[in-house]
Amino acid sequence: MLEAARQDDWDRVADLERATRALIEGLRARPQTTLPTAALREKLRIMKRILLIDGELRKLAEPWQDGLARMFAPPLERQQGAPRAAWN
Repeated sequence: MLEAARQDDWDRVADLERATRALIEGLRARPQTTLPTAALREKLRIMKRILLIDGELRKLAEPWQDGLARMFAPPLERQQGAPRAAWN
């Protein structure tokens, strides 16, 4: 999904998102089981990776947010290296 987003292939991203959602719903429908410690560590590692990828996807999908943040920043913050304390 991340590679498709990097290639600006948003139709593919949407397709992969739908497929991912279907897999997640399938997992939720299964009975919960207690995992061994090693499996829990692996699950945590995978979840952290998913969160990192999600953050990258959001940056690619919503670049306009950075522009808005800069646009609404106080004038001195728009200049490179201007400290926030200048407004105090």
